[in-house]
Amino acid sequence: MKNHAGTDPSITVTTGPAPGVRVVRLVGEVDAATRHEVEPAVLEVVERAPAGLVLDPSRAGFFGSAGIALLLDAQRAGSASGSPW
Repeated sequence: MKNHAGTDPSITVTTGPAPGVRVVRLVGEVDAATRHEVEPAVLEVVERAPAGLVLDPSRAGFFGSAGIALLLDAQRAGSASGSPW
């Protein structure tokens, strides 16, 4: 499990393995103000081209349109790198 500590204490991103996939867990608020804290961790996982990727926002207090855009960007980056998802 890896914790990505950014400069904004309202968001915590941890990444860790699960059987056959990588999991990115988001804690805090994901919005336009915090996307820059989340994006590097997500793209780092995407670049490793896992067989599967789970972005878990279940502990995010708010998941705004910037979070949705991040999901789409991660999917596009995965497709571009040949990931099956």
